Amino acid sequence: MSNINWVKYNPNPSGRHNAADCIIRALCKAFNKSWLEVYNELCEIGRRNLFMPFSKWGHDYYLRSYPTINVYKMVGTQRKRLTINDITKFEGVYIVQIANHLVTISDNKFWDLWDCGDKCAYKIWKVEK
Repeated sequence: MSNINWVKYNPNPSGRHNAADCIIRALCKAFNKSWLEVYNELCEIGRRNLFMPFSKWGHDYYLRSYPTINVYKMVGTQRKRLTINDITKFEGVYIVQIANHLVTISDNKFWDLWDCGDKCAYKIWKVEK
């Protein structure tokens, strides 16, 4: 059964599905940019700061000016991490870090190559355009 919150999304011009480019895909969707445009921006950030452009430091640097959101919510007396499906209920555009992956949420959907809706958020950036 397909998740109603998930939209299959791949802006990679090669059409590859396992290109290890989730950072680029997430930033493309969040900022309405082309794959090559984001790729070049990350490479420039990496070159300027002397780290690999697709490392955690690359997307952290790219997103530094956007506010982060607490990944926990209260459920009764328990604190529970938000999942991707939980975050689709929020209005706005978000980039969410899950384990070894980034995904964008906008229009109350998440845009990715695979259904990661049940995965827990480690960090959430609210994108304010």
